[in-house]
Amino acid sequence: MSKVVEYFGLPGVGKSTQLNSGGYCDKLNAIPHKVPLGQDKDKLKNTFVGLYSHPKLFFYLLVASTSNLSTFDMKLSIRPIFVVLERIGRYKKIQNLLDNKDIHVDEGPLQFVWRVFYEKEISKSNIKLLKRCLECLSFEEKMVVYFRCNKIKHFNRLISRNKNQPFDQNIIKGNKLDYDRGRRWMAYVLKCMKDNKIPLTSISI
Repeated sequence: MSKVVEYFGLPGVGKSTQLNSGGYCDKLNAIPHKVPLGQDKDKLKNTFVGLYSHPKLFFYLLVASTSNLSTFDMKLSIRPIFVVLERIGRYKKIQNLLDNKDIHVDEGPLQFVWRVFYEKEISKSNIKLLKRCLECLSFEEKMVVYFRCNKIKHFNRLISRNKNQPFDQNIIKGNKLDYDRGRRWMAYVLKCMKDNKIPLTSISI
């Protein structure tokens, strides 16, 4: 059975670059796994596998997503939940593809758990929900590589790639409060990972 390694970090920090030729994945002679864009039958199957194996996680994420109905958006708020479940199902499938070979994945379950929370108020109740989510994931995550960089470099990367995503666009529009909240939620996720003894490697790029 292969070990799945998740790349984790703020959007635009450079995770995908490290999965490409010449990056961190290549240096470790690991197998890169890129999730295809769009919807297909395999993703639907993976989502059902994730939902079947982690009903509590689904419940906690749903509660977190609907905690503030004034800012609730069906597409933006619910989609990350199903991506978390899809990635769990994907992990269960790809870890059986190769024996004794690490498989590196960008944008895994943890990344989208962060996505569910990062626009939420940093409150005791939301932090408690995050902890419960990470407890549910602790048995799935075998190794996580956290990529980070300084703020100035990160701002420049976000502006240059100019993706039409909420996190990127908020930075481009000068909403630094959104960025700081995202970093704080990232710190809470990392703390919960350590509390749940999820193996973690931190790399500055």
